Parts: sequence; C-alpha cells; structure tokens
Amino acid sequence: MSHIHGEVILGGGYALFLLAVSVGFSAMGARSDAIACDIEKEFHPKREAARLPYGLSLLLAVIAAVIFFGLGLRHWSSHSDVLMCAVGELIAAKVFLRNLSRFKQSFGPDRAVVFSRNRPL
Repeated sequence: MSHIHGEVILGGGYALFLLAVSVGFSAMGARSDAIACDIEKEFHPKREAARLPYGLSLLLAVIAAVIFFGLGLRHWSSHSDVLMCAVGELIAAKVFLRNLSRFKQSFGPDRAVVFSRNRPL
C-alpha cells in the first residue's frame, strides 16, 4: 500500500512540476513575443503581427496535469490505470516540449531580425 502511495505522490509531483515549467515557458515566450510584436508594429504599422496563443497552451498544460494527477490518485492495481497514467504523462510532456520549443523560437535567430534596424524589406 505504501509503495502505491509513493508512486501516486511521485506521479502527481512530476505532473505539477511539468505544469509549473510549462506555464513558465508559456509566460516568458508570450512576453518576449509581445515585445517583438510591438517592435514589429513600429517598423511595419500596417502589418498585423501574430502573437503566441499562450492562453491556449496554458489551458492544455493545466488539463494535462490535472488528468495525470487525477488518474494517479485512482487505484494503481489494474494495468489500465497504469496505462492511462502513462498516457497522461505523455500528454503533459508533449505540452511541455511544445512550450519549450515556442520559447526557443521566440528568442531564436529568426526573431533577432525583428530587433535589427537595417533589415531588408
């Protein structure tokens, strides 16, 4: 019984860690993207710059963490519960990796062009 309880705590903690990191990357990526959009509007006022949909990624991160944490709290006695928890963990990891790649893109070499005053038209 204590082994199952330890797995539930570990799984729930892992999901909450993924949620916190995912939310952090979403917020940082959205902030840097908003700054880049403001600078983009300064150079091209007629063009509408795309913003990072961080609200949607935040919602997906919360849903993935809640699914994994909720499934981890269920009985771990059957194989189907373990399989469902693994699926929840994969969803949470996918959301985390997507937000990490968006955060990298917001500071990547293609974004550095936005900050250059001598860029080609």
